[in-house]
Amino acid sequence: MPEKPTSATFSHKIYDCNGILMATAFVTVKGWYSELDRWSEVSSITATFEGEYARYFSYSSSKSGNTGTISIYFDIAYATGFNYVIDYYGRIAQK
Repeated sequence: MPEKPTSATFSHKIYDCNGILMATAFVTVKGWYSELDRWSEVSSITATFEGEYARYFSYSSSKSGNTGTISIYFDIAYATGFNYVIDYYGRIAQK
């Protein structure tokens, strides 16, 4: 199978309910794709955080086939989430 690797990093600013910037999440999505076989798959989703409150953020991720989701938490409370997809040409996009 002629698989090729692909990856992309997305920047997401995270604000509190008063519009104050809490942190910026840098989410990296990695995967594989094959134009010939019309196939793609997310292999990992990871995040790093920068900003004044970055140390309070954590994440979990899940993947299924060519889609993946990241859930971001402030302390232990759910803050936000993002979905991603890889197409057969290796392009990664936020859904």
